[in-house]
Amino acid sequence: MTDIKLSKPTILIVDDDPAIRLLMSHALSGSDLNIIEAESGEQAIEKFKEYSPELTLLDVTMAGIDGFECCTEIRKLPNGSHAAIVMVTGLDQPQDIEKAFHVGATDFMTKPLKWPIFSHRVRYILKANQTLRELSLHKDMLANAQSIAHLGYWQWDFKTPAFQCSDELYRLMGLDPQQQDITYAGTLRCVHPEDRTTFMNAMRSALHDKKSYDVEYRIVRKNGDIVNIHDRTDVTQNFGQWMLTGTLHDITSRKRSEQKIS
Repeated sequence: MTDIKLSKPTILIVDDDPAIRLLMSHALSGSDLNIIEAESGEQAIEKFKEYSPELTLLDVTMAGIDGFECCTEIRKLPNGSHAAIVMVTGLDQPQDIEKAFHVGATDFMTKPLKWPIFSHRVRYILKANQTLRELSLHKDMLANAQSIAHLGYWQWDFKTPAFQCSDELYRLMGLDPQQQDITYAGTLRCVHPEDRTTFMNAMRSALHDKKSYDVEYRIVRKNGDIVNIHDRTDVTQNFGQWMLTGTLHDITSRKRSEQKIS
C-alpha cells in the first residue's frame, strides 16, 4: 500500500479505462498532490473510505455501479459530505448534467478532456472546496460558541417578512427552525405582554429613525417558560440597503441571581 501523506491534498481518479487514469495521473503529477486510482465504482467507495480524498474525479459510464450511483454512495459516507466530486463524462445533455448535480456532484467535466487546462481546473476546484470547508468549519465553531453563550443572531433586510436567524436564536425563542420563519409579528406575539411596548418602541425607532437600540424584555415560550432577553440591535446601510442586525442574549440566570441578591 502506498504511504499517503496527510499534509497533501489527495485526489481519487475513478475510471475503468486504464489509459484515461494514466493520462489524468500524468497531468496531475507533482509533489503537491497525492494521486490514488480506482477502476470501478465499487473500488472507488472502498478507496474513499480508506483515504478520504479532498477531490474525486469520477467517470460516469462504468460497468457495475455507474458514476451517478457511486457519487450518491460517497455522499453518504462520514467524510463524503464536504469532499469535492467532479463527474467526468462524455454525456453532455442537459438532463445528464442535471442528474450529476442532483446526486451531489460539485462540478462536471466533459470528455475528451482538454489536457492543457485540466491541471489548472483541478487545482482551482481544490482551492474553492478548501475555502468552503473552512467557512463551514468557522460556521460550526460560531454556532457552538453562540450555543455555549446562549447568544442568538438575527438579521432583517426589509425585503421579506422573515428574519435570517441562527439556530440558537430559534432555541432561545422555543421554536423549531425547520417549522417556521421568525417575523416581526411572530416575535411580538412571543414577547411578554408587559414588555411589548418596550419592544415595539425600540423597533419603531430602528425602522423609522434608523436608531440602534439596547433593551431587555421577556420572551414567553409555547410551553410557558419565561426567558429574559438582552436585545442589542444595530442599524446599518450596505450598498444603499438598510438592514437591522441584532443579537439576543439569554440573561435569565443573571436576572434570577439579581433577584436573590435583592
